[in-house]
Amino acid sequence: MKFSIGTASSSLEFEEDMRLIKSSLLYADEIELIGMAEYAVFTYFPRCITEKRDIQKLINNFVILLQAFENEESAQLVMELEKIQNELVPILPMINKKKGRNKDEILAQMQMKQLLKQCREQLNDGVNDLLNTTGATAIQKLVDKRIVSIYDYSYNGFSLDELTGGFFANLLGTIKQGKSYPLFDKISADVVRSVIDNDILDFSNIDKEIIRHAGIANSILMTLPTLDNASVDEILDFKKDLQIPLINFRRAIYNFSETISSMPWDKDFDYECIKLYETEVVPRVNEINELSSETSILKNFGTRVLADQEERRKLGFAGAGLIATVTTQSNMFDALGYLEQIIRSGAKVGLTAAGIEAFLKTMDVLKKSHDDVKEKKKIQNNNTMYYYYKAYKKI
Repeated sequence: MKFSIGTASSSLEFEEDMRLIKSSLLYADEIELIGMAEYAVFTYFPRCITEKRDIQKLINNFVILLQAFENEESAQLVMELEKIQNELVPILPMINKKKGRNKDEILAQMQMKQLLKQCREQLNDGVNDLLNTTGATAIQKLVDKRIVSIYDYSYNGFSLDELTGGFFANLLGTIKQGKSYPLFDKISADVVRSVIDNDILDFSNIDKEIIRHAGIANSILMTLPTLDNASVDEILDFKKDLQIPLINFRRAIYNFSETISSMPWDKDFDYECIKLYETEVVPRVNEINELSSETSILKNFGTRVLADQEERRKLGFAGAGLIATVTTQSNMFDALGYLEQIIRSGAKVGLTAAGIEAFLKTMDVLKKSHDDVKEKKKIQNNNTMYYYYKAYKKI
């Protein structure tokens, strides 16, 4: 399952990107970021700096990008780049001259080429500064590990108008192609809504269901209280051991996407997701909580096994210890194992032969209790919200 995240970031912190990425990592198998700033910062400029391109054009493009962000770091870098640009303009004709050069011109060209090298290094430092934020660093690591991919527009130049058009064209194309599930940030969702409201593009019922699917999954997973603080490694480690519960959880999301009619950009969408959470998710999680009450099962088992006074009399003092063990042990399987060890080594703990024989009659009850736990575990694991429940507990 692939999620394509459409994001129109206006912050180099990429906070919204990381929130959407984390919820998507919990749910999808592949993640692609479709964004303008993401393409520029993580793909276009790193590639351009390493290639032999027109340095003046490269600086121009870099300035255009930085001016789209309203922060002190970007403004300072723009000032430095414009200063370099002003120094380069008068000497570029001399640098580019190929024929009829005298000795001084050749020497000047050598010096200018060294200056250009320094400019590229400064640009590279500028890109690194852009990436020196918590969100940007995290995304770069995910890209390097091929956990997240950045959609590559493959543009030779850098035009904001062209990039904006390409962004929305690819965003809408993702929906129509049906090869991935699109997830939008607020700005992207507003644009898609505008396209629909103005009858520019018509979505089929399947298109709408695909869009709702990603939105509902994200909305439900965003209710996990510690998701923002969870590391990517924690999420990936958690997910790899719960593939079957994840498949069951996805099945529930498919059903949910058929249940509601509003779209992620509609004002009713958040309410409908809250309603789904309260009426579908919470009750199923509560069922799991009840089934997970191992201590109460043990207490019932201990009461059942040792209820008969005659058998307790045969067991004597050791039996009282067994009662304490069974009714206070917090883990079902630890208690059952410990109990069996005591039974099988009865002579060592003061049980008579008659007492052991009497207690072994209860082994059928022990087996039934063990089977009961296994059945409840099976029901628990098949609950479509078991994946969400485990995420709530573990992450």
